[in-house]
Amino acid sequence: MTQKFLVTGGLGFIGRYLCRELLASGHEVRVLDSLVPQVHGDRPAPPPDGIEFIRDDVRNEQAVRRALEGVHGVFHLAAEVGVGQSMYEVERYVSANDVGTAVLLQELIQRPVHRIVVASSMSVYGEGRYTDSSGRPRAPKPRLSADLKEGRWDPRGPSDEALLPVPTAEDKTPELASIYALTKYVQERAVLIFGQAYPVEAVALRLFNVFGAGQALSNPYTGVLANFSSRLTHGRRPLVFEDGQQRRDFVHVRDVARAFRLAMERPEAAGHVLNVGSGDATWFRLKGRKITDRTFPIAHRANRWAVSPSGRWATAWSAEEPDERLDPTEGLQDITVVDLGVEPPVTHRLTVGYRPSALSYSAGEEELIVVSEAGISLVDLWGSSPVSTGWIDLGSASGRGVAVTPSGEYALVRRAGEPVVSILPLDGSPPAEVQLGGAVTDLELDAEGRRAVAVVREKRQIAVFDVEAAFADPAKVDVATVPGEIFGSVALSPDGDVAALYTTALDSGRVVIADLRAGDTYLETRTVDVKGPVLSVRTTTGGDHAVVLMGKGAQSTNPGSFAVVSLREPRFPRVEATAAPVHQVAVSADYALVTTRDGAAGIFESHLIEMASGRLDKVRLSSPPTAVGILGEQGLGYVAQSHPEGRVTVLNFASATARTLTGFELASKVVE
Repeated sequence: MTQKFLVTGGLGFIGRYLCRELLASGHEVRVLDSLVPQVHGDRPAPPPDGIEFIRDDVRNEQAVRRALEGVHGVFHLAAEVGVGQSMYEVERYVSANDVGTAVLLQELIQRPVHRIVVASSMSVYGEGRYTDSSGRPRAPKPRLSADLKEGRWDPRGPSDEALLPVPTAEDKTPELASIYALTKYVQERAVLIFGQAYPVEAVALRLFNVFGAGQALSNPYTGVLANFSSRLTHGRRPLVFEDGQQRRDFVHVRDVARAFRLAMERPEAAGHVLNVGSGDATWFRLKGRKITDRTFPIAHRANRWAVSPSGRWATAWSAEEPDERLDPTEGLQDITVVDLGVEPPVTHRLTVGYRPSALSYSAGEEELIVVSEAGISLVDLWGSSPVSTGWIDLGSASGRGVAVTPSGEYALVRRAGEPVVSILPLDGSPPAEVQLGGAVTDLELDAEGRRAVAVVREKRQIAVFDVEAAFADPAKVDVATVPGEIFGSVALSPDGDVAALYTTALDSGRVVIADLRAGDTYLETRTVDVKGPVLSVRTTTGGDHAVVLMGKGAQSTNPGSFAVVSLREPRFPRVEATAAPVHQVAVSADYALVTTRDGAAGIFESHLIEMASGRLDKVRLSSPPTAVGILGEQGLGYVAQSHPEGRVTVLNFASATARTLTGFELASKVVE
């Protein structure tokens, strides 16, 4: 069915392609564009054939009123673009983008249309999304000048853990780092709020890096492409910041034009903010004065990247998100291995076992190791191209635990109901079977993968062994029995010198501390009564303390509690009752942060713990906590909360003070 549409900014780079897309679909097109000289030059190109053109500014009420006559929908692309320029042309950007949008919406009150689609930007996200090695979302801590001086470019997590970049979804809290980003966020929010208040459907499209024929090098929006092209044209070496391994999603302008049309047509798009990108990975490499780029098609639904320590390999793979409920036939078995060590980089599509859960590289990067529900897939990276060379079938995934040593030499496997820990060499050698006195209920490795601790609940035993030594001689296992105690789980300090043993199967408040340090106290244990049923135990990054989260006990009237336990020195535990069930915990070497949450009662709290003194402070939260983290060096913690506009509370451990950032304050980074 033929409709008439208004395209503001319709003679710009994206607007021209959108006009052609609409005309090719049989629609009529009217364009309102002021033809800014910086974009169009002194002699603008004529409008495409078949469109009605009004040369005027979107801030002119009369022009907007005339442009809206008889149109079915509006594509709002008119805007000043470019991050850098916005920082010294503040009034120009705010006026054109936000005042222009306000004028358009004001006129739509009297002349409503079926739907308005506004062009927003990926710049509203600021830094992209990251996860830790286990796939948990993590917000990167600020990069320190000392790190940058030493060439440590990659963002690190709150506890200085390595982070993996993953695709940025629309639910990520905005982090506005420029006036341009702020104005685009104001545009999209204004349009969506307008759509809720008036009978005009609204959609916002967050565009990633758009490229294609017809880009003006004088336009700041062109960004890195303009910078590189300009310097090369003048015989100068392109300027590449940091290590040049930043990642960007580049999407062709024709695909963007089609996305705008579909956003107008599809009923299910109404009321949503949608990313518009390629889903591919684009890699730029500079050698001498030559720039090469490559866009890699990656596996469908890939949401994780694993980059080898040397940067030679990058692998895109898929993991089931915590809130996903996948169909049993969705195996997520496709991975894309990118060889960045050749010119140009080459991609390899491979298949691995059903539902991958962890991916790592061997110490020399000769092999890629993929742990999945069905077993372990081995990918040889040493030959002329990556190829699947091995498969270790681990049988049923029910009740099974797998731990791969950081060296990539061994996988340790326990199976439900079996009194065995299998040490599987990943080079294909026969496994070693460490026989224990009963079914193994938990298994942990230290941070270096040298020491393993297994728990045998029915025998009240722990088994401690050096992985290399036990593989050579499976009898080289030290076993300790703890009479009178029940435990089925273990939390190991990062250095492997202390273990906390506990059970979640009973209403037990007892935590057994086992000393694994060499010497006279080796395998000695002591029991700490934390007074509540244990839910989980988390050791601090320094390994001196553990935080125990607890539920409601049979004899307790409190819905939850937690305790701080000293691991290396005998001390009384610090036990604290909570007014709501415990929710999450974050730890560093010196601090811990526990959140509690009861939506029905409206109780949301954060508890700040200083490990050395045991001091505890409580801070009420205004909304449900969703994620927590600690910036140990700065002595700060943060709690992200569920809120329509995003909300984060920053907590100071030393002063026990809080600063809550929400809405535009958070999005604009208005932070002292």
